[in-house]
Amino acid sequence: MEISVSFLKGLDDMETRAKRVNESSADYIHVDQMDGVFVANTTILPRDIKAWVGKNSKPLEVHLMTEEPQTYFKEYQELNTKLIYVHYEIKADINEVLKELDNLKIKKGIAINPPTPVSAIKPLLSKVDSVLVMSVTPGEGGQKFMPSALTKIQELTKLRSYLNLNYDINVDGGVNNETARLCFDAGVDRVVSGAYICENENINEYIDKIKNQ
Repeated sequence: MEISVSFLKGLDDMETRAKRVNESSADYIHVDQMDGVFVANTTILPRDIKAWVGKNSKPLEVHLMTEEPQTYFKEYQELNTKLIYVHYEIKADINEVLKELDNLKIKKGIAINPPTPVSAIKPLLSKVDSVLVMSVTPGEGGQKFMPSALTKIQELTKLRSYLNLNYDINVDGGVNNETARLCFDAGVDRVVSGAYICENENINEYIDKIKNQ
């Protein structure tokens, strides 16, 4: 199982956490960007990532919780970004937003909030490289995992086989070693974990607890 570590919450300041994750055994740094519109909170910008971990960081997995995600595409292209998630629920035409990512040579991901059914994104599954199932309400770290995410993971796993597609399945929110096991059994390929890892001194120990499922 791959693991992407979010540094939204933790023991120390965000810059220090980003650097710790960059030096860890995580597969990806998970970047949570919020605009204060799509979700209530605001967080970092691409320039912060550039200042904290640089252009040659561990691979970035960018989760844009923003109404106008395309605003940030080119800036993230200048960093070591491997995947960008945009939300199905934004007001913009999601097909047009995904088309803009086509020219950047960055993998495309679609994220869905807890109320959004998998059926809503079925027409998009052939156009993306990854699906991010939110297992908490986006916008705040440290929430409890919603078990309904497991049903979505199972459904996405079945659809991938039935439609002969190759997208990854990822889950974000309330992930610890126990919930990661449930997600893995449901068919997930990668998990995002934040507070569970970053609220500990030895983050590699907690990364390993998840990876060694």
